[in-house]
Amino acid sequence: MKRQQEEIQQQKERQQALMKTKVALDAEVSAFNKLLESKNNSIKKLCFPPGLSEKSLTNILQNSEGMEELLMTSPSDSTGQWIRLLPPSLNKLDVFGPGVTGEPAKLGVGRQPDHGLTVVIKQAGDDVINQLAKELGPRVTGLNMFNCPRVTAGALQRLLSALTGLEDVTLDCSLSGAITDASLAALYGCSQLRKMQLGRVSGLCTDIPVTAVSRLVVTCRKLEKLLFLSTEELTQRVLDALVQADLGKSDDGTPRTLRFKVPAPVYEKLRKPPSTSSIKVYEAT
Repeated sequence: MKRQQEEIQQQKERQQALMKTKVALDAEVSAFNKLLESKNNSIKKLCFPPGLSEKSLTNILQNSEGMEELLMTSPSDSTGQWIRLLPPSLNKLDVFGPGVTGEPAKLGVGRQPDHGLTVVIKQAGDDVINQLAKELGPRVTGLNMFNCPRVTAGALQRLLSALTGLEDVTLDCSLSGAITDASLAALYGCSQLRKMQLGRVSGLCTDIPVTAVSRLVVTCRKLEKLLFLSTEELTQRVLDALVQADLGKSDDGTPRTLRFKVPAPVYEKLRKPPSTSSIKVYEAT
């Protein structure tokens, strides 16, 4: 009898928790509906919470002229339609995978291009990546991907191939398995690529194809900075390959140089090239 009473009480508590969640969600939907009715074009930043449908998001975006920043969770029923409705005024999109939420990413100084759209993807899988690859295009100038271990090499390759306007790219260590020769080669079409970051200080890359990195630097002739946050052994191999490569000349005819930035502990142990080399090694700060 006592056990039955406990089970009944637990069931009531679960129902109450579900009801509270529903009430909170209904309140959010109501607030968004009021926002839609007002058609307030002065809203510059918007946070779209998890749990809402793609229809709710598309309704909002249809009245989002003037919006500059959007923090959102990809709807669980997303077809990618919402991506086509992103306003031209939008300059930063932080998107999480379904059911996940968080704070907007704080990018480093000079890491967000002053034009176009910067996209930050966190905790997303191939479903979100494939939709973004299909619907986004040259308007994206900055791409940052964090904590996305479920993303495959094929999905990453499709995304990078689609975003031909990229100027600044960050791929963290969670993507090590997806960063392959083919996915890095997809960046060859990004003629304006200037900055590239592989890994983070808080999470070093351990499996990056050395030759592919060297080819990327040689092919993307406007690339001027490579932040390579990896182990000492892998960093040395990449550095040696870059030193041996012929970077060619810039558009103005002058010899190209590359700023190669590495973690401080690694910097101290590297065999650095002579000062006359086109590869300039610095500590990442």
